[in-house]
Amino acid sequence: TLFSPRSVAVVGASATVGKVGYGVLKNLIDMEFEGRIYPVNPKHDSILDLLCYQSISDTPETPDLVIITVPAALVPDILAQAGNRGVPAAIVISAGFREVGEAGQMLETKIVEIAKKYNIALIGPNCLGVINPAHQLNASFASVAPSVGAAAFISQSGALCTAVLDYAKELGIGFSKFVSVGNKACIGEIELVDYLTHDTQTKVILMYEEDITRADDFIRVVSKLTSHPHATPVVSLKAGRTQAGVQASASHTGALGGNDALIDAVFRKSGIIRAYSIEELFDYATVFSTNPLPEGNRVAIITNAGGPGVIAADSCSEYGLKLAKLTAQEAEKLGAYLPPHASVGNPIDVLGDAPAERYRQAIEIVLESAGVDMLVVILTPQTTTEIEQTARVIIEAKQKYDKPIIVCFMGAQTVAPGVSALRSASVATTMFPEDAVRAGAGLAQFSLRLKEPFSKPVRPENINEDEAARIIKKLSGLHPTENDARSLLRSYGFKTLTSEMVTSGSAAAEYASRQTSPVAMKIVSPDILHKSDIGGVMLDVEPNKIEASYETICSRVQKNLPHAKIEGVLATPMAPRGGFEIILGAKRDLHLGVSVVMVGIGGIYVEVYHDIAFDTVPVTQHSIEGLIARTKLEPVLAGVRGMPALGRASLITDIARVSCLMEYHPEVLELDINPYLLYPKGGIVLDARLKLHDA
Repeated sequence: TLFSPRSVAVVGASATVGKVGYGVLKNLIDMEFEGRIYPVNPKHDSILDLLCYQSISDTPETPDLVIITVPAALVPDILAQAGNRGVPAAIVISAGFREVGEAGQMLETKIVEIAKKYNIALIGPNCLGVINPAHQLNASFASVAPSVGAAAFISQSGALCTAVLDYAKELGIGFSKFVSVGNKACIGEIELVDYLTHDTQTKVILMYEEDITRADDFIRVVSKLTSHPHATPVVSLKAGRTQAGVQASASHTGALGGNDALIDAVFRKSGIIRAYSIEELFDYATVFSTNPLPEGNRVAIITNAGGPGVIAADSCSEYGLKLAKLTAQEAEKLGAYLPPHASVGNPIDVLGDAPAERYRQAIEIVLESAGVDMLVVILTPQTTTEIEQTARVIIEAKQKYDKPIIVCFMGAQTVAPGVSALRSASVATTMFPEDAVRAGAGLAQFSLRLKEPFSKPVRPENINEDEAARIIKKLSGLHPTENDARSLLRSYGFKTLTSEMVTSGSAAAEYASRQTSPVAMKIVSPDILHKSDIGGVMLDVEPNKIEASYETICSRVQKNLPHAKIEGVLATPMAPRGGFEIILGAKRDLHLGVSVVMVGIGGIYVEVYHDIAFDTVPVTQHSIEGLIARTKLEPVLAGVRGMPALGRASLITDIARVSCLMEYHPEVLELDINPYLLYPKGGIVLDARLKLHDA
């Protein structure tokens, strides 16, 4: 009933132009909504020639949908009246809730309780409303009414919605559903995507998001939509990528933007294609709603100008597309139709004087090639260019061939007639070559995801969950030491070196008397994260220097960080040489509602190189392979500069151990293993840090 009501009541309907209550009522009328409309306002007998009612209780029937536009303080009572009347769905457009502070949060909590009590499907508060063009429903105060189309749009920003509607109209893009979720107190993108899973009108889902929570549910619901045989692509523009953006979104809708690297991990696991601008969002909307999915990622480029072709080719490399290779016979066939100076490589340059017929010959030869999965056509307006005729050639090719075609007619007024013809025929167009390639890469990315083999979460052997639980329980309320972290990791099957903590000079001397080879010595303090930065680490310490080194480390730390609590010094035999330093880690983001594992090049320069990648828990064999591939570890694991190949299988297993630790033990907030030293036959934990929920 939210998207296809038979009757709608507008509470706070107004006769004053410029008021939200007027705009909502006027939009319902102007869209020629075929159901019954009931304005509710005790101050009026009629508004816009419709009989006005004192309250929801007075309407002649129970409305399927109630739109509330009254001040925030009045909303709980209105919603309760709707609940008592049996109203199944409501849109609270009113602002003044969580986004304005504590008092608003209390009001929002109250309306959520009421909605749950009466089982009301609630959109908002602080939203623009809902539009379903196919049902002629404009339950919003948007100034532009969209046409019917195949794209669903879900936005956390109401103001952005109006700009998007205007922009979409210019591009000729219509919508199946259009929803401004506002504060998403009850219904957010998760519930809406779940609903759209069964919506046959929707070919692509677009989202603008400022704040993501319940990421585990988000992944589950979106993955279901993007993985089944009749999958629907989901494209999201997630704001708050920078600290400035996070702060702006927090003041905008009460959002607390999460770590952007974690958002990327969530999107990747969900199968979401990420856009970084409104323009990108709509480029994706256009290509997905007008094209079949490609078989692969091999693209051919046809252009009448060398420069734009080179830009497109560069973009293919950047966005993960391969330049298609034509056979010798296909190249010969092209050469027979093109001038002697034309390029029959890829990009295929049909030259600046190319008439429409030359484009036709090139397009048909390319699209008939088994080695081409999609086509990008570029046109720059020269004095001899047949713009509209070339557009017709492309339209005919789209109707004839079942491969994606993305067109870039560069320019503005000169190419406008051709662009208009292409859009009218549902041919995807972009402003620039790089936009066309990026949009095509989105098609390929989604197509390849659907072909990924099913992969179950990896569950390594030699994991002692009970022992791990005992260790974690013992550490409750404490700040775990490195030794504690090692103990926990050993219970999960990790290999560690034997270590011993010394807490005095005499204890250090006693420890030294039992050693025959060099050791590593590290400060143990809950207040120190980067031990080497403040002189808290000494390596290759000979046994006869252990006692003096203990005193040196403690003295350095006291000098550089006088307020740090020193619990002792951890002494460990030096690890065998020849290993490669890797960082393994994990983080549980309580706001985002997801746990992630991390891998990358480790050691003391990890924060300088920042060569790390994330994946959400649980991990699969396929996702671990992708995780490693997104770092510079791949060639190192294979062996470089005469070094032997490293234990890739061991690394994969140990990444899965970290994933299981986070999955099975919610008390663990953070885990850093740095370095994890990887050898040809396996890995060893050299240093580890653990953070628990209640520490």
